[in-house]
Amino acid sequence: MGILGWIFGKKNNEEVDVSDSDITTAIKNSNNVAMEMFSEFEKANEEGRSEEVTQKFVKKYNLAPNRDLEGKNNKLQEKLSSNGILSETYRFVAVDVETANKQKASICQIGLAMVKENGDISTLGILIDPEDSFDSFNTALHGINQKTVKGAQTFDSVLKILRPFLERHVLIQHSPFDKGAFNAACEKYNLNILGSEWMDSVKIAREAWPELKGRGGHGLESLKNYLGLAFKHHDAEEDARAAAQVTLLAEEKTGQHFSIISTFKTKSYPKPIALKGNTQGPLYGHIACFTGQLTMSRLEAASFSAQAGIEVKVAMSKKVTLLIVGDQDIASPDGNAKSSKHRKAEELIENGSDIRIIGEAEFLKLIKDN
Repeated sequence: MGILGWIFGKKNNEEVDVSDSDITTAIKNSNNVAMEMFSEFEKANEEGRSEEVTQKFVKKYNLAPNRDLEGKNNKLQEKLSSNGILSETYRFVAVDVETANKQKASICQIGLAMVKENGDISTLGILIDPEDSFDSFNTALHGINQKTVKGAQTFDSVLKILRPFLERHVLIQHSPFDKGAFNAACEKYNLNILGSEWMDSVKIAREAWPELKGRGGHGLESLKNYLGLAFKHHDAEEDARAAAQVTLLAEEKTGQHFSIISTFKTKSYPKPIALKGNTQGPLYGHIACFTGQLTMSRLEAASFSAQAGIEVKVAMSKKVTLLIVGDQDIASPDGNAKSSKHRKAEELIENGSDIRIIGEAEFLKLIKDN
């Protein structure tokens, strides 16, 4: 994810779409070190102390500004001009960018991670002359400045070489920032935007590891710690590799192709309904709770229950005797697919509560038999 993607990419530890909203408002909405850094850089720029503050944060956060990447750029240009990597076809290509300043079009580095059918990953890092100024804040994070990109090609010339390769692959980005930066740079140089299909590894990660919601979120830094990945954040080449690794691990976790995972939709369940049971019903005395996706509406399920004498509750408790789970949900082998009610019921059962967990089909049979 690019520099501004990192700044704007978290709000209460969750990823948010990057918009063109005012940078100060966006920074104040973030909850990471960028907040502290931006405030001090803003003041330092006014007082002409930007270099002094840059060195302060380099030491404090172990950053690496002014990396010697000039020689590396020449080798990359040779790779781009050859028929090696760019002539091959891969399962997918992960893409990451860094920017010189708050403008998304100011791409100063492109990182590519090409994933082969056997899962092997090869990477490519390309320095770009953004033909724009570098903010001290951005340089402090990714280590790229005007000196670093001296002699590098501009975005339009690099894209001319990369376009055929990128447009015949599915591109993976970690947050929508990278696609937005490509589109903004294309507009800047009056170029057609890429005709590639883009997918978001943040969404893929959310489906594979839902337990991270509210526990660090699904940004690269959080996933790095949770999955034990090793990479240097804010280097486009390394971040691209990380996005590729996240995608491969998500496939391994879910047993699904990345394109399938990216189309998963979070289930939305209807509002639960509470009803008293018919005191003359054959199942009077039972208390039921529903969870998961049923084939019937919640109102129908609650009505059937109440007519048979079953009281329907909204929440799980020790008083509940029946938890009815949608058949599709109860059959899921993935423990993370269980709802909070389902997990609560299992916990209560372990502690001695007399609760039966049944599927919708068994519930309907129970009603019919009584």
